[in-house]
Amino acid sequence: MVTISVGLAEIKFSKTLGDLIVVHGLGSCVGVAIYDKVSRLGGMAHIVLPDSSIQRDNQVPERFADTGVPLLLHKFKDLGGNMMTSFVKIVGGANMFARANISSLDIGKRNIEAVLQTLLALGIRPLAQDCGGTNGRIFSLHISTGQVFSRRIGMQEKEL
Repeated sequence: MVTISVGLAEIKFSKTLGDLIVVHGLGSCVGVAIYDKVSRLGGMAHIVLPDSSIQRDNQVPERFADTGVPLLLHKFKDLGGNMMTSFVKIVGGANMFARANISSLDIGKRNIEAVLQTLLALGIRPLAQDCGGTNGRIFSLHISTGQVFSRRIGMQEKEL
């Protein structure tokens, strides 16, 4: 089995049975997984911020919900993914500053809202999600089965 790690502001895909795509250390970031049950093409995006308008020369569209999510879907289709036989699941968006009681820094909530809003604008409803809270997560997608797992730091892994 090959583990494909998705870093900050990255999008990765695989069609190789046995591969595992993983986003480690999702704090306020949101991971978006897409999987085609027929072709067994899977991909993940690691969304860091909600809105690309904060960056003038947007050289890294994968960083933002409003540009990264459409890019994930575009690349998925280019690689042969069919939206009719696919699902999307999302994980992350923790409030990493909750203990400091600084509600204005809840970038996690804003990331979740932006990812959901972008998906809905594209006509997609996530099949499952594990979002919010105050703990970081690890998010994984098994290419051979399409199983998606989320594990909060210090807790048991759960299938979405």
